[in-house]
Amino acid sequence: MAALTGCKTVSSQVQHHTGDEQAQREAELHAQADDAFAELEGKAKKRPLTPPQTSPALQKPSASDPMVKTHQRQPDWVMTPPSNPEYVFGVGSAGINSTSATASQIADEQAKVNLAAKLRVSVSAVNNAQERLQQGVVSQSFNSEVRNTVAPTSYSGLSIIERYIDKANATVYALAALHKASALSNLQQQIAQLDQQLLAASQASAQGSTLNRLRKALPSLKLLAQREQLNQQALDISNGQQSFALSPELIEFQNIIYALLDTLQFRIVQNGDAILRDSLIKTLTDQGMRVSQQGAADIVLSYKVNWRHIHRDSQHYQLANATVSLQDEQGKTLSTFIEKAKGISSDAGLAKDKALEKLAQQLSQSLGANLVKAID
Repeated sequence: MAALTGCKTVSSQVQHHTGDEQAQREAELHAQADDAFAELEGKAKKRPLTPPQTSPALQKPSASDPMVKTHQRQPDWVMTPPSNPEYVFGVGSAGINSTSATASQIADEQAKVNLAAKLRVSVSAVNNAQERLQQGVVSQSFNSEVRNTVAPTSYSGLSIIERYIDKANATVYALAALHKASALSNLQQQIAQLDQQLLAASQASAQGSTLNRLRKALPSLKLLAQREQLNQQALDISNGQQSFALSPELIEFQNIIYALLDTLQFRIVQNGDAILRDSLIKTLTDQGMRVSQQGAADIVLSYKVNWRHIHRDSQHYQLANATVSLQDEQGKTLSTFIEKAKGISSDAGLAKDKALEKLAQQLSQSLGANLVKAID
């Protein structure tokens, strides 16, 4: 696109010409800039346009009709967003600093953000608090890790319907619209599809050992998190009036997953680092995990620590590098990860104790994320 190329080079090139040549060159460069703006608007001109209106033509956005109307004169919505009970609107703008195409993309995103900000409803807090009452410490930790892997979803049906290029101020404006009824209908369909997947997972994970059942059921936590996002969108769009609650069967399945997580048995294999072992057992037990040093277990945790000692300026630096392995009851490795910690003290033994304490904390914090990867 030549838009900014024409605009940016005007001042730099004019300085090299004088008199008539300079005037002629200025005219040519200004013509290039005008042509560049015309080119930017040309894409919109190739599409059928309706006469400029003070308010946008409200049609339900659809993938089959992605036309974006471009105004030649400033529309009213630049200063005052439209008002229509069936729609939600958002306005965004961006300065043309590089190309109009880039500015349009930025303005589009700003319009979508502006629209989404109008839909925020704090309805989910009560639901989340009630859900946590059904969870133990372990399942809460797992659920938090799973939620972190779920990317935020945009509002389905949200689209850019109009733009305005302000040539005088080198600014692009965009108008985003969301048809409420269409969006709610689409959300209902998406949630129904997720519910079918969840019911199938519930049946598939009904039998077997705790770990085997979790392997089949744990991916459902991600589906439940996605479902919660979609349901929150429905609450946002309907101003808290429309919600798609979990069925009793799915509530029971969700609670079964939590119970399986909270009853997982862990065994730590001793490897000579008694301080780390005892500290790790205490830390994990305080977090609500069932940990032992012997007997049957769903997951066996073994570790090996390599040390590096540095003595400098009357200070002892103890550097710990731990390799941790998670195995199932058959000895199959589920996950392996590494954690590092450092302890500093004028006493070498105290420096090592500090490093071990930090290492135990870090291992317990990363255990949940690695268990999710191992079981999932």
